[in-house]
Amino acid sequence: MRRRLAMALMVLAGLSLAVPEAGARRRRRPKVRKAKCDSLRYGCVGKSPKYYDKLVRKIYRPAKGQDRACLKRLRAAGIKFHLLAGVKGVKTPVLILSRRLGRVLYRKSWSNKRRFILDCQMVEVLAAMGSEIRRAGIASIYYSSSWRYSIIKGSRRLSKHAYGKALDITAVDGAFGYASVIRHYERGKWGCGSRNKTPKGKAWRAFYCALKKRNAFRMIFTPDTDRIHRDHFHVDGPNWRIRIKPRPKRRRRRRRRY
Repeated sequence: MRRRLAMALMVLAGLSLAVPEAGARRRRRPKVRKAKCDSLRYGCVGKSPKYYDKLVRKIYRPAKGQDRACLKRLRAAGIKFHLLAGVKGVKTPVLILSRRLGRVLYRKSWSNKRRFILDCQMVEVLAAMGSEIRRAGIASIYYSSSWRYSIIKGSRRLSKHAYGKALDITAVDGAFGYASVIRHYERGKWGCGSRNKTPKGKAWRAFYCALKKRNAFRMIFTPDTDRIHRDHFHVDGPNWRIRIKPRPKRRRRRRRRY
């Protein structure tokens, strides 16, 4: 009996310690921190895109599986770049150093703090389409996102940005001045500029038609597509059939001997 009473008292003492006293604060469980994304337009893949940026490194020789023929064509066209490795999702990643691709000036938008990293194939198509873009009256392109390892918002699929084969364009400029998508793009005006009322609205439609020529890109999203693209153009899926022409060699002038 004494043993049983002792066991019962021990059990009661343990229960009294487990039950919190009145007015005592309960300990909150630590919240699991979710990966922070840079924008509300895309989702994270386990970790934020900034984590994958730290893995990028410069290399001097093409790694196994990279497109050496594409790199050779970029060098022949006079495009300056750094060859990279550790760029998750991208087959042949390059850091673009040239400010112009096909006589078109590429500038970062004011909110873009990321490096201009794209797949070699995407760079080649952008440079090859430079003449068409210039004919549309576009002198400069302002971009906001290039390579970014993330998924499409609301889905589990990787974005084309994760493969380095997409570019977000926020503004352009030319003889018409500076035109941004969110302020100067006229929604619901189809065609190549004949139905637009303003010169800047015409420039955007002319730019759209220039990108559509030769089927350079598989997809082009505009503010007419959905709400996510209300403030930028999204182009992705470069056509692998388009090749850039090599830069013509300059002839050396012979010095006359007198």
